[in-house]
Amino acid sequence: MQNTVPTIKDVARIANVSITTVSHTINGTRKVSEELRTRVYEAMDVLGYQQNSLARGLRLGETRTIGIIIPDNSNPFFADIARYIENAGFENGYSAILCNSDDLPEKELTYIQVLIEKQVDGIIFITAGKNSRSIERLQKSRIPVVIVDRHFEAASMDEVYVDNYRGAFEATKHLIALGHRRIGLVSGPSVTDTSSSRFAGYRDALSQFGIPFDETMIYAGNFRPESGRQGVRQLMKSSNLPTAIFCLNDMMAVAAINELQKMDLQVPQDVSVIGYDDVGILSELAENLTTVHQPIDQMATIASRMVIERIQNKETTFEKKVEILQPSLIIRSSTGKRRRHEINPVP
Repeated sequence: MQNTVPTIKDVARIANVSITTVSHTINGTRKVSEELRTRVYEAMDVLGYQQNSLARGLRLGETRTIGIIIPDNSNPFFADIARYIENAGFENGYSAILCNSDDLPEKELTYIQVLIEKQVDGIIFITAGKNSRSIERLQKSRIPVVIVDRHFEAASMDEVYVDNYRGAFEATKHLIALGHRRIGLVSGPSVTDTSSSRFAGYRDALSQFGIPFDETMIYAGNFRPESGRQGVRQLMKSSNLPTAIFCLNDMMAVAAINELQKMDLQVPQDVSVIGYDDVGILSELAENLTTVHQPIDQMATIASRMVIERIQNKETTFEKKVEILQPSLIIRSSTGKRRRHEINPVP
């Protein structure tokens, strides 16, 4: 005898209630007494009834899911953002689908299409770079989208990001106040406005305090630890050695400190180091790291609120909303006054 899949009618019969009552109980579309709710759920357990959430979503025009696209889930900064977004969505009844683009534009585009086909209700998007094809595809989809940690002037989608220019300016200003004039910079990928804004903050702080910009003090990194190590190796071979190094994220800063220690250089006695992000797990690994704190939880919570509001209001036309959050400088012991003695270039 072939087993049959239990239906809503079977649940109503076992619970001795109407089909309408079962429907309202499962979908939460009308208040049902606690007694009837209990009978319905007990009947569902007895029958092993599973609601077809996809079919329900298609009927109601929603799937109660939010897509999250991040560039690199091995980066604790992006992992933290994704976790906070997932938590905020869950509290409001939404599940999350996490996609990692690996900083690859084609993979990013593929995941955008996957989320569109899965009919997610909204997307929270951190792009890998200035990929106009991704932005165009999302705008054509008419799915509510919030861009996080990035700024696209021409995009019509909501945005929430931190003032990266100000954060880098204040970090550089802090080093200058300690007496440093030769400040090395390990930058991030030039394709992101996050990195370019921080670079501009660094450059303008030097200019404001009368320090000439020196291209030999710059190493083009990619926000990954290896570029922090390579950046230090290159900067410390220069004939014009830096007395401080500003890494544009914490992963590179932690790697930079480790590399300096391998060179038998002390931080900050020989070289001061400052990072950017203040990510929880990296702060624990490098308790002494001076860094720029980004309000990650606030950014994620605001992004979640924005996208859920767009989903629930079902707006087809709207005015773009932009939330710019402010960073703060966290001074710890990896930065100190400029050394009084000189060290030799590292071979």
